Amino acid sequence: VGLALTLLAGALGYGFVRQSGERFTPGPRVALVQANFPSDIGDKHSAGEVWFMHNRLTAMGVQHQPDFVIWPESGFRWPLLQAGEGMTEAKLRAVAPRIPVEEWGTTGEAVPGMLRDLATQANAGLLVGLTAFTADEKHGMRRFNSAAFSRPELGLVGRYDKRHRVAFGEYVPLRDVFPF
Repeated sequence: VGLALTLLAGALGYGFVRQSGERFTPGPRVALVQANFPSDIGDKHSAGEVWFMHNRLTAMGVQHQPDFVIWPESGFRWPLLQAGEGMTEAKLRAVAPRIPVEEWGTTGEAVPGMLRDLATQANAGLLVGLTAFTADEKHGMRRFNSAAFSRPELGLVGRYDKRHRVAFGEYVPLRDVFPF
């Protein structure tokens, strides 16, 4: 018991000394938003339900006036569709026959507009995880697990596409070799 109390007193004393010597300057205020949805294959939750919960949690966070709001990787369920330069309706139909041509666009379309509106309502930069599809003549249609950054009034200003998927979380290795 004496040894345990000595170790506890030593840890508390060390923590007090370390904290008293440092002066921290305030940095950006960040609101991290994470709803409690189970992550399973064949997700049963609708895009609207997930969006509503994250939007509600964002509204709770903006009361503290954050500089940035960050949503989780799968928090925004609508895909971002971006067509490259020179992609005509015929070319889009050829590379992505299952996606209606009118859903492809650039900034100012449905999803970038939603992201702009969310950032404007929060009056903060917004980072959300979403699925992005790009279509161009060189690569055809490609799908990315992306992080999109939106700023108030400006809208979508950047996107980062994940380059390496997580084994067993985002794909099953050797699925073709061992189908079971």
